[in-house]
Amino acid sequence: MRDDTSEDLALLCRRVLGSITDGVLVTDLSRRIVFVNDQLASYYDLRADDLLGKNCTELIAFDHCKTCPHAQVSAGEAFTGHGLKCDRFTQGPFCVSASPLKDEDGRTVGVVEIFRDMKALGAYIEGMESTNRELEHERHRLNDMLHDSSDGWFTATPDRRILSADDQLLDILGRDRADSVGKSCAEMFGSDKCDTDCPIHWAVENGTSVINCREIIRAPDGPLPVDKSVFLHRDVDGNLEHVTGVIRNASELVELRRAARAAKSFRNIVSRDRSMERVFDLIRAFGPTDSTVLVLGESGTGKELVARAIVENSKRKDRPFVMINCSALAEGLLESELFGHVRGAFTGAVEDKRGKVAAADGGTLFLDEVGDMSPALQTKLLRVLEQQEFDRVGSSDPIRVDVRIVAATNRDLEQGIRDGWFRKDLYYRLNGIQIRIPPLRERAGDVPLLVHRFVRQLDEQHGRSGTSISARGLDLLQRHPWPGNVRELRNAVEFAYICSHGDRIERGDFPESIRTAGDTDGGSPDRSVRARNEREETVAAMERHGGHRESAARDLGISRTTLWRRLKRFGVE
Repeated sequence: MRDDTSEDLALLCRRVLGSITDGVLVTDLSRRIVFVNDQLASYYDLRADDLLGKNCTELIAFDHCKTCPHAQVSAGEAFTGHGLKCDRFTQGPFCVSASPLKDEDGRTVGVVEIFRDMKALGAYIEGMESTNRELEHERHRLNDMLHDSSDGWFTATPDRRILSADDQLLDILGRDRADSVGKSCAEMFGSDKCDTDCPIHWAVENGTSVINCREIIRAPDGPLPVDKSVFLHRDVDGNLEHVTGVIRNASELVELRRAARAAKSFRNIVSRDRSMERVFDLIRAFGPTDSTVLVLGESGTGKELVARAIVENSKRKDRPFVMINCSALAEGLLESELFGHVRGAFTGAVEDKRGKVAAADGGTLFLDEVGDMSPALQTKLLRVLEQQEFDRVGSSDPIRVDVRIVAATNRDLEQGIRDGWFRKDLYYRLNGIQIRIPPLRERAGDVPLLVHRFVRQLDEQHGRSGTSISARGLDLLQRHPWPGNVRELRNAVEFAYICSHGDRIERGDFPESIRTAGDTDGGSPDRSVRARNEREETVAAMERHGGHRESAARDLGISRTTLWRRLKRFGVE
């Protein structure tokens, strides 16, 4: 090789490699630097010319210098190292690749090393990893949403071969995953529309989605009504890749509509429970009379609705209906509100006040929470019941009235008599006709009817229509004990209605307190007792009807699908 080989080599390198954005270093076979581009020189905060002629080991001091690949590369082998650092560089770590530089005769005359700063690449990789974590989080979130939904999902080829099916769908169909993938749609569902009006075939042929096509499919407990929706998925070129189907169990909706038609309704009170039939009979029998009625029931059971039903069924229905909550006011204020007062009777009494009793003259006075009335006011109320007269506060002039009294309480008045806080004579006067409203936990079969009614009312209030509740959501409500009774159920449905998306209320839309109670099978003695009672009730119904599930479900006031889930949960064959 000529003596000016190094000069020729340096000239060539400057022309070819000068503009590369990675750091480039060229050394001869004695490791003397013959070329360095500006990018590499900037790592030292020096000019390129300041580095020429230096020995690379003196200057670079890289991690890999201890096992320098120069001899390896000089022999014709390439080298690559990742994450290498140099204390003298302001950047890094680096990916270093080294390869032999040959002359026109193929002889190795030097080594070319390229230094790529991995910081930018690391930031890119970190960004990709962050994106992947976000995508994974979103995937889990979507999976949780699908799990909370009672709808079943599947994908299929355009020629109707099942590609995948989620757990909800397999649960609805009573099938295993291995026995489903690859099957035809007809084998999978056994639908009444497979031969005549298949929604998948129609969607593929017409190039558009199908929404809520009602079908009857094959299920473990016999024919099952469902709503099937089909959506088309295309690739970037617009070619149809596959279809996605959504199966929504419609048996609960069908059962609700059937139950709503069969349910007994009386003056805006709806029920199909035998215990409520007794309530309706008493309202019909004693509503037209002037008898005093005492309505007993826990908070939230609908005592005011019963009082209004009594009035609507009476000859006083077109006369005043006046109500007052005896627990909402202090004794002094309650006395003035109830019986009225004359001007000057007490500080602030600047004019006469008629009072609720006088306002109800000729009609009905509803005393809610009468058990919270003080003994002194109980005495004045007793006078109204016995003599149909009273005195206003601050006056001794009796006022006669014609008032029917309907009273309600959630307290044990007989215990109040024993404890001395409620008058025995007033109790017997009020208790002429007693109507007890059973708590919601004793008539769980009414829950679907009430939910159906509440959802319809909310649709009307919000200008919507057709909102429904999923089977899992309804099952959650039927298993809840409802200590707040119908009022608590109404609030829970309204909460879920507002939180829901679209026209479907899902299990996850209900308040956490209700979902948490429904998710826990053990721990609480009350919950364990309820589960045991529910199992015994289910087994007894099956035995009464000789194992006929449809009859047993009707007896229990639930759908066949809910009965099937109960039998599966309790391990009942």
